[in-house]
Amino acid sequence: MTDSTAGGTPFPTCAHGSCEPCGAKDLIHCQVTLKDRVFFTARLLPVLTIAGISLYLVSPWALAGWLVFAIVDMVFVELWALCSHCPHYGRPGKILKCVPFKPFYKLWKYQLGPMPLLKKVFFLGGFCVIFVGPFLPMIIYGQWVLLALYTPAFLAFIVVVQLFFCPRCVNLACPLNRVKPETRARFFEANPEIKKAWDEVGGQ
Repeated sequence: MTDSTAGGTPFPTCAHGSCEPCGAKDLIHCQVTLKDRVFFTARLLPVLTIAGISLYLVSPWALAGWLVFAIVDMVFVELWALCSHCPHYGRPGKILKCVPFKPFYKLWKYQLGPMPLLKKVFFLGGFCVIFVGPFLPMIIYGQWVLLALYTPAFLAFIVVVQLFFCPRCVNLACPLNRVKPETRARFFEANPEIKKAWDEVGGQ
């Protein structure tokens, strides 16, 4: 079932009037389903929950600092560095709707081209602080049970994202994107404006 809140129509940059003639529609997440969202969230929530418990046991202030950083990173930094390059961001409306449950206000202008190096550094840096950072208090404070729970939950999340989402992710600018070259070529063919923006910077 297509989640109508995440699209349901071709991107504004798409040269086709509908999704039917497109050779990439079954290979890439141009449309987002409710199943996609639930599957993604089900793998993410255990990771965030265990990390939150660990930091709270260290100090409520540690948890508060982590939460503030995560919110600022997702709402402002990641929205600027990563999300503003996603075709879902270019859809009409002021609220971003994509695979993760991220109904954030579009603060930044839509960027059709690839991410510059600085944005990749900000995105990956934020990811490491939020998801890799919690390993430190678990090791330093001997939270071995939480570490034993967090490690497989984190690895499962990474594996699921890399196997089921990154190979079909429509945000080709993401440094973690794993869309096949032939699928990427089909998408560019259907979205000449995006292809032009990539060609102008050498198709990074």
